[in-house]
Amino acid sequence: MILLGIIRPFIGKHIIKILTGIRRCGKSVMFRLIRQELLADGIENANILTMNFDTFEDNAAQTPEEIYARALGNS
Repeated sequence: MILLGIIRPFIGKHIIKILTGIRRCGKSVMFRLIRQELLADGIENANILTMNFDTFEDNAAQTPEEIYARALGNS
C-alpha cells in the first residue's frame, strides 16, 4: 500500500504522528495495518495504545488527564 510506505519511515521516531482525513476514508484501516506491522516487528501488544473516540468503547477517558493516565497504563 502506497500510503503505508510513506508512513513507515516515521514509525519508531520520537515525533507525534497525526493521520487526518474525511469520514470513512480509511484512517482506521491504516491504523490497523500499522498495528499489524508493529506486532510483526516484535512490539508487545501492551505497548500499543488504541483509542476510538467515535464510539462509546473508550468513554472512560474523557479528559486530557484521563487519556494521559491511560497512555501511561495507570487506568
